[in-house]
Amino acid sequence: MVTIEHNPIIPDRFIQSYERRDFFAGPKTYTDEQFLESIDRATEIASAAKPLVVADIMSGPGGVGMALSKKHPEHLYCFIDLASGQFNKIAGENLKGLKIFGDARKLPATDNVFDVAVARYGIKNLQKEEQPTAVHELFRTLKPGGILVVADMIAPNRSVQDWLNAQHAKKQELSGRSLHEGKCHIPTESEWIRLLEDAGFQTTVEGYHTSYVTTSDWVRGKQINDKQVQELDTMILNAPFEVQKAFNIHEDSQGVHIEYPVVILKAKKPLGYQ
Repeated sequence: MVTIEHNPIIPDRFIQSYERRDFFAGPKTYTDEQFLESIDRATEIASAAKPLVVADIMSGPGGVGMALSKKHPEHLYCFIDLASGQFNKIAGENLKGLKIFGDARKLPATDNVFDVAVARYGIKNLQKEEQPTAVHELFRTLKPGGILVVADMIAPNRSVQDWLNAQHAKKQELSGRSLHEGKCHIPTESEWIRLLEDAGFQTTVEGYHTSYVTTSDWVRGKQINDKQVQELDTMILNAPFEVQKAFNIHEDSQGVHIEYPVVILKAKKPLGYQ
């Protein structure tokens, strides 16, 4: 296993909380087969003429890499995350994998080493000013002609973006992230594209996905507890009408529901780039 120094920006208590999470018991988006198939198509690894090196960035328990490995076991998968406790969940009968303790903002990898990288639900959790650093690191470590697939939440428009970021930041705060560490940033679709293209990528929109969440999913996934979900329920149900409409917020016998829009982006590093 390759290691780098622990990044002091992320406190131990937040990492410990993250390591306790059970993503497979949480929101269904983490195991949604159609979503994973969309990511698979965007990587283009099914048509590869030779084994590739595929990086699962901010991998957590490695759901993306393991799903790809089941369909394409000939490739080498690198799982990269700061929460090494999640690595214990990464396994597979035919999995060719490396578990790498590393920070997306300072990847422990040489230039031009990955053929493909996938970042699902990771980059948005960084502060806005940190996101270009992470994307530039992905550009640096991809081979010329390599593909980065970003599958992440989007703010459907600027008028609801502040509320969405505040709601996601509140959930992270309840999970252990302190305010002084800075807040996450969920870009609009155009902001995502500009972020990738500013780093040098040629970017296309490959598709969309909707993450259907009941707030009790966060409790089952050990992101928050029973008391904390009540605070988030109140925040969500009291959202402005425009926000409620944008995310189809509603309550029924199953609990409080919210629907998050997700975009799947394919970003290619140009051939001949050195």
